Amino acid sequence: MNDIIDKIILNKEEIDFLNKKIAKYVNDNYENKKPIIIGLLEGCNPFLNDVLKYINIEYDLCYIKASSYLGTKSQGHVNISNIPSVNNRDVIIFDDIIDTGNTLYQVSNKLKENNALSIKMCVLLDKYKNRIVDIQADMVGIKIDSDFVIGYGLDYNGLYRDLPYIGILKKEIYE
Repeated sequence: MNDIIDKIILNKEEIDFLNKKIAKYVNDNYENKKPIIIGLLEGCNPFLNDVLKYINIEYDLCYIKASSYLGTKSQGHVNISNIPSVNNRDVIIFDDIIDTGNTLYQVSNKLKENNALSIKMCVLLDKYKNRIVDIQADMVGIKIDSDFVIGYGLDYNGLYRDLPYIGILKKEIYE
């Protein structure tokens, strides 16, 4: 591949196919509802922006900053900021990846405390083997193994978000 990637797991065409599938889920389930779509910064940006190209319903859009990672490991504690008012509104949370589940769990709890009518979660990648919190995304692009992945919004120490594909980061980069 190259100096940093062991294997590409999703190329741009495969990502686009999954984005259309996720947009169809939103379009089919939220017709005439005008949900609040919430992106979890910063990794969701390429994913959410591309999915929004295929969404043809009315929606409001906002972002929450939520992070628990330091290097390649989730630290357990999630820093959350910019919680919007969601009182009696349907909410769809978009994140690039669900790993331990802790971030989505804590964000969804904050939104429940703010009286969200309903909360659904859409993620591009699901590292289901790493789950430590009993939570599942409602719409998943694909399930992946526990490898550390980068590209298409996913980073390692702020690097590689701009790759047009998703690949497995070589272990020698972070070990």
